[in-house]
Amino acid sequence: MNPEFRRNLWLELSVHRVVAMPAMLLLVLALVYAASEDRAGNVALAAAVIAGALLGIWGSRNAVECVAEEVRARTWDGQRMSAIGPWAMTWGKLLGATAFAWYGALMALVVVLVVAPPDWSRSPLRVTALLAASGVLLQAVACLGGLAVARKGYARRGASGGWALILILFVFGPGMLGFFSETARPVDWWGGRYAFDDFLLGSVSVFAAWAVFGVYRSMAVELQVRTLPWAFAAFILFLTAYFAGFWVHGGAAALGARNAILIWGLLMAASLTYLQLFGESTGVVVFRRVQVRLQRGEWRRALEEMPCWPVGVVLAGLFAGLGALLLDVPQRADSPLHDLAGAPLALFLLLARDAAIFLVFAFARQPRRVEAATLFYLVMLYGIVPGLLVASDLRGLAQLVLPPVLATPGKAAAIAAVHAAIACALAAWRWRASRTFERNTEA
Repeated sequence: MNPEFRRNLWLELSVHRVVAMPAMLLLVLALVYAASEDRAGNVALAAAVIAGALLGIWGSRNAVECVAEEVRARTWDGQRMSAIGPWAMTWGKLLGATAFAWYGALMALVVVLVVAPPDWSRSPLRVTALLAASGVLLQAVACLGGLAVARKGYARRGASGGWALILILFVFGPGMLGFFSETARPVDWWGGRYAFDDFLLGSVSVFAAWAVFGVYRSMAVELQVRTLPWAFAAFILFLTAYFAGFWVHGGAAALGARNAILIWGLLMAASLTYLQLFGESTGVVVFRRVQVRLQRGEWRRALEEMPCWPVGVVLAGLFAGLGALLLDVPQRADSPLHDLAGAPLALFLLLARDAAIFLVFAFARQPRRVEAATLFYLVMLYGIVPGLLVASDLRGLAQLVLPPVLATPGKAAAIAAVHAAIACALAAWRWRASRTFERNTEA
């Protein structure tokens, strides 16, 4: 058996816990049975809620802390140097750390399948499948967050538990509420119409598979296993196709397939680039390794050493360039694409500026609080400074700080180009300064 999985089982499934969980479930469900009129339906619903809480809240909390606890106990470095591979470490932690939550949830799901009446509002089998898939998705995403927290050195007690709860509210809650709602409408996606229940279950299952694969790739990076960044590019393209499908249908507000792909491709590439930029290890040492590989002509090794976020920047630039050339802008003034043809270039230049601002702080001689410093300046550039200028009736200056991407895309692109050039020049200066300091130290 996987040693990491076995170790987590010993920690999670003590004799007291193994006995207490079914006893507690029995008492809670007996109380619901005694206090309700529709006994079978209410007991099944209570069991589903208990399973969702165990998997979504308790399981996600344990998943997000599975690596952080190791960092705080100073055992993570020893595990990283062990002979356990990334896949074994992935499911050993992902299933082992959440074993007690799954132990109770599986019993509750069995109750749903057995007790739910034939005329229940939703198929018991679909309910159990959705709860299980949602649990895997949330726990995998929480584990990814825990790995990012540990990688950045922020593994403080309780620092990531709040983010797991926020994740539950914004990801798990709306989907389940829509699933149990009687007013859930069919989903129009890529010209087809699908039942809401089936589409939600399929979507959650596919995203759960992607999330588990993401944990595996992140664990491979932690264990120093060489990987190419193709998975990150593939995920961007998958999200592009997924979200673009909601905008391609027979309704009046539908977009053409080309427009939808170009717009969502840029949005997804930019969004995931920001996430990776703040979640990956980026600094002089990382890019120095890439530079050495490139100088030696080792192109594959250079890609293996490179963080994933530059791949997102390249894809965003590709979608922006194609959007500027191929975006089909309707002539109707009420169209959502009106005045948007020149916006992709401006959005890409703003992304490049923000990445360069991050590098300015990451390339410092002693980088500290890089993420916090970058967020501070981005909040100033996107919100506070232009807001104060607008409030002072200085709209022209406000547009120089925050380019009007939708109103005047051409002007916005020119302003964003100046911003990006200044930020890139500062990043290049920081890089040269760090290299000069390194050479002087070696001398």
